[in-house]
Amino acid sequence: MNIQLAERIQYAVAVIYPDIQQSAGVQRQAPTEATVWYEFSCCVLSSQVPFSLAQAAADKIDESGVLSCSDSRPRSDIEHDLSAILHGAFSIDGKLRRYRFPAAKSAQLAAAKSNIAGCFGSLTEALTHYSDVEDTRRWLVQHAPGLGPKQASMFLRNLGVSDEMAILDRHILSYMSLTGLRHESRTSISNYKSYTSYETVLRDHANSLGYTLGLFDWALWVVMRVLADISLAEGQTA
Repeated sequence: MNIQLAERIQYAVAVIYPDIQQSAGVQRQAPTEATVWYEFSCCVLSSQVPFSLAQAAADKIDESGVLSCSDSRPRSDIEHDLSAILHGAFSIDGKLRRYRFPAAKSAQLAAAKSNIAGCFGSLTEALTHYSDVEDTRRWLVQHAPGLGPKQASMFLRNLGVSDEMAILDRHILSYMSLTGLRHESRTSISNYKSYTSYETVLRDHANSLGYTLGLFDWALWVVMRVLADISLAEGQTA
């Protein structure tokens, strides 16, 4: 374990944690069906794709209302409409970009819409159906194709449903490896049992430092991403 680097990271986290805490404490209005589907789409579409592109695609889907509408159209019709949107071009910083997985993500989003509508009627109802948010996350991972444990955690935390979930991306996993909290080299975790196991380890670590898991994870991600950008810049100028 690189103790000196770990201490520097933890100091930086301590500096920005109050700002993260303040941002998280801002009262939000109850989300609409369109809002929750927009966040859901961003999380599904951002896997292996730049977030700006996923966001642009989610914007177009939101504008169409194909997911947030309450009609009971066949899944195939929903998938057709989503495919038409995702096969289009998206303007990112003045340049037209194509989405990388239009067919696969159209199918996943259509399946998720069908499963959620069939079980709960709406996505907003799905979010309040279970008293334990862990049950909500587990259901989503099991029944919403394209939404793994990391994306499901991001979705629920972005909506303010829970601040007790971690988004274990490569930056957080790098910190856990650096500090000896994990001993694997993989930069992603797709297995739900393994994900929650590492999440528990990170929660205990965060609590030992006096932090809430979700807010610590958020602050840590900011610090680790800055460090990664610095390392990349230094490598390019070396």
